[in-house]
Amino acid sequence: MHFVLVHGAYHGAWCWDQLRAELERGGHATTAVDLPCDDPDAGAERYVDEVLHAIPKQPDALVMVGHSLAGLTIPIAASRVPISSRPSPRSDTTTAALPGPSEEQSRSSFTTAFRRSRRRPRGS
Repeated sequence: MHFVLVHGAYHGAWCWDQLRAELERGGHATTAVDLPCDDPDAGAERYVDEVLHAIPKQPDALVMVGHSLAGLTIPIAASRVPISSRPSPRSDTTTAALPGPSEEQSRSSFTTAFRRSRRRPRGS
């Protein structure tokens, strides 16, 4: 099984290091995606593209795990993974923002959540 791990706002692929080590000790393959959080112009499409580019071409089975803001990214990415030669990807979220029922609502939710996550707290 191949786990694609997607971080949330203000994080990076590094936040999955300990989990990756555990999964790999258990015989699983992992990829931790590094989203372009430092690019204020990157939005839902760019985030989804980064996830899709990180997926190996022929994993046996695929599980996408998203934390926080990635909960809005991985459902869109999972819906775009070609499934002709393997089972449908599973997506799991941990303390994640969840999308609306349609892709358009997901993008809207993503954009709103992303903008809110980029605001500086008062007094900073």
